[in-house]
Amino acid sequence: MVKSIATIIGNATNKHVQSFFEYDAKKENGLTISNLRIGNKQINSHYCLQQPNFIAINNFNYVYKYDVLQNLAKNSIVLLNMSYQVNEIGKYLPTNFKEKIFRTKTKLFIIDANKIARDVGLENYINTIMEICFFKITNFLSFVKAKKNIITYLNEKFFNQDEKIIKANLATIDLAIKGCKKIDIKKMMETKTEISFVQEKGFSSQEQFYQHLSNHQGNKLSVSHFCSNGLISCGSTRYQKPMIAKNIPI
Repeated sequence: MVKSIATIIGNATNKHVQSFFEYDAKKENGLTISNLRIGNKQINSHYCLQQPNFIAINNFNYVYKYDVLQNLAKNSIVLLNMSYQVNEIGKYLPTNFKEKIFRTKTKLFIIDANKIARDVGLENYINTIMEICFFKITNFLSFVKAKKNIITYLNEKFFNQDEKIIKANLATIDLAIKGCKKIDIKKMMETKTEISFVQEKGFSSQEQFYQHLSNHQGNKLSVSHFCSNGLISCGSTRYQKPMIAKNIPI
């Protein structure tokens, strides 16, 4: 998603762009954090974003597992991929997530990107759908110009693929525009959360130690939390429970 957005903005505007990625050690179903900078001047920074003003969350379950709104700037925009309806979102979002949205006066948009992808035959490939939503709710490009550039980009990207793939990606454009909904923050806050979200605290056990690593909080660990020889015992995978599956087979 971010690579495509950076390419389109870089080619279609005079703005400078920089994309930077943090990858999980686990390739399949691992967490990827994509940082995108856009500015009018040359960008020389080589560190992660400190106060993002746009956050896209591609997996709804991340809101329970990670502090996805950490350091969110005021008056920002959050795009959330989820399967719940607009009128029931307040029941399923963690209380701290909703409070952060409210305190920072952030605009919240939702899209059921996975359903759209399945409907057009793309399975769970949602990048194009999320890109469409990004350009729809931001002002980096007029949407007419953005749509034209997205179509050009898709044709160039998949030119040597089956024509069905190109048509499927192009079919997501209008569906994404229609499916991207803005949330009424006041109504969301009035709805009581039915699911609690608890961040693990303390390091009283080995399991909690690995839980912090699994929750992408490893940078907050101090040297004293590790063994004196710097080694980590084997068998740590049993403590790492992603809990991010979108579908559960029954």
